[in-house]
Amino acid sequence: MRGSAGGLARIDAIFGGHGYETTFSGAPVPFGAFPSLHAGCSTMEALFMAHFFPAGTPFYYAYLFWLYWSTMVSCACPVNRALVPAS
Repeated sequence: MRGSAGGLARIDAIFGGHGYETTFSGAPVPFGAFPSLHAGCSTMEALFMAHFFPAGTPFYYAYLFWLYWSTMVSCACPVNRALVPAS
C-alpha cells in the first residue's frame, strides 16, 4: 500500500512542487510520518519537564515512548494485530 500526503498535497499544489507527495508516497509507513508533530512536541516537553522536575522523569519518558510507539504502529503491523482486536 502506498502512502498519501493527504491534505498536505494542497501545499504542493499552491507552491507548484511535489515535495510532500514524493515524501509520503515513498514512506514505509503509509498512515503517518516519523516523527510526527505529536511525537516531536512531546519530546520537547519531556526534556523540559525532566530538566526542571527530575523526579517524574521515568513517567515523562514512558509517555514519550507510548506516543512514539503509537505514531509508528499501523494496521499492517503484526504487533498491532495481536494487541488490537479486529472490528
